[in-house]
Amino acid sequence: MVTSENPLDFDKIKRILIVRNDNIGDVVLTTPAIEALRKHYPDAYIAILVAEYARGAIDGNPHLDKIYSYQKAKHSDGSKLLAWWRQYKVIKKIRKGKFDLAIGIRSVFSPSQGRLVFASGAPMRLGHYPKKRKYLSFCYNIYADENPDKTHEIIRSLNILRKIKVDIEKKDIFFFVPEEEKKKVREFLERNKLKKEKKLVCLHISGRVGEGRWWDPVNYISLSDSLAEREDVDLVLNWPPKEASIGDEILSKIKNRPIIFESRGIKSFAAFLQKCDLLITLQGGAMHIAAALKTPTIAIFDKADPDVWHPWGEGHIVLKRGNSPNSVTVGDVLNAVDKKIGVKSCRRPDL
Repeated sequence: MVTSENPLDFDKIKRILIVRNDNIGDVVLTTPAIEALRKHYPDAYIAILVAEYARGAIDGNPHLDKIYSYQKAKHSDGSKLLAWWRQYKVIKKIRKGKFDLAIGIRSVFSPSQGRLVFASGAPMRLGHYPKKRKYLSFCYNIYADENPDKTHEIIRSLNILRKIKVDIEKKDIFFFVPEEEKKKVREFLERNKLKKEKKLVCLHISGRVGEGRWWDPVNYISLSDSLAEREDVDLVLNWPPKEASIGDEILSKIKNRPIIFESRGIKSFAAFLQKCDLLITLQGGAMHIAAALKTPTIAIFDKADPDVWHPWGEGHIVLKRGNSPNSVTVGDVLNAVDKKIGVKSCRRPDL
C-alpha cells in the first residue's frame, strides 16, 4: 500500500488505464470521470478496458486514446476456455502499453475488475479496498475512500479519482452518435410519416426476469393501447434483439399495431432516442443513454436505489413502488406522461 513514507508522484503520470467491466449504463456514467482525467492530464495517454457488449457505450469518446474490450466467458456463445484465452491476449496487449496508473473505477470492489487492474502490470493501481475479500487486497496499492450512502454513481466514480486529486466541476455524461446512424433515423422518421407536431414517444421493452427486473407484458400492452389513443403522440416500440420473443408476444395482443424501431445496436438506438420527445423504460442502460442525449425519461425502478441510479440531469421522472417494477401501474406511467407532455384524455386502465 502507498503510505506517506512511500509516496507516489501523481504529476508524473503519463499513461493511464481505466477498467470498467460491468454494464452499458455503468460505462456511460463513467464518462464524467474520463473527462476529468483528460482535463487533469491533457497530455497523457488514456485508455479504457470494457466488456465487449458495452463497447458501443464508449466508442467515439474524444477523451480516450484507446479502447480495449474483451468478451466475458459467461457471454460467450462458444467455449469459455476460448473466451478466457482471448481475454489473456487482450491483457498481453495492455501490459505492453506499460501504463503508469490503472484505475478500477467501479464504485465498490469487484474481484474481476481487481484482477484485471492487477494484471495490467501498472505500478500504481487505484480502487476500493476489498473489505469482504481481504486476500485480494494486492489488486490495488492506492485505496479510494468509501462512498457515502445515497451518492449517485457518477459522483462515486469521481470520488475514486479524488484520491489522486482529480475532479471536474461540470459533470456531463457523454455519448457519441455517428452521423450515419442519425441519417438512418431521419430516413426512418420520413418513411413512417412521423410528424414533428406530435410528440415522439419511445416505449422501450426490456427486462431481466432472473433478477426481478421486468414489467409484465400485460402492462406494456395496456400502456401501448392507451397511448395510441392520444392524438398528440406518435408511439414507437423498441426492444433489444434478446427480448424479441417478449416483443412479439406484446405485438400480437396490441389493438392498434404501433410502429417498431429495430435498432441494430447501441449507436442505432441512441440515434433514435436523440429524436424522441420522451422515453419510457425500465431502470437500466437505456435511461442512462437517454440522459446523456438529454431525452426526457420516465424510468420504472426495481430494487435499485434512485438516489444512486436515477437518470442524470433535469426533466426525468422516476417511478418506484417497493422493490418490484410490477408494483408500478400503467396508471402511474400515464400520469407521468401527462406531466411530461400535457394532459390528454385516454383510456385509464385500473391496474
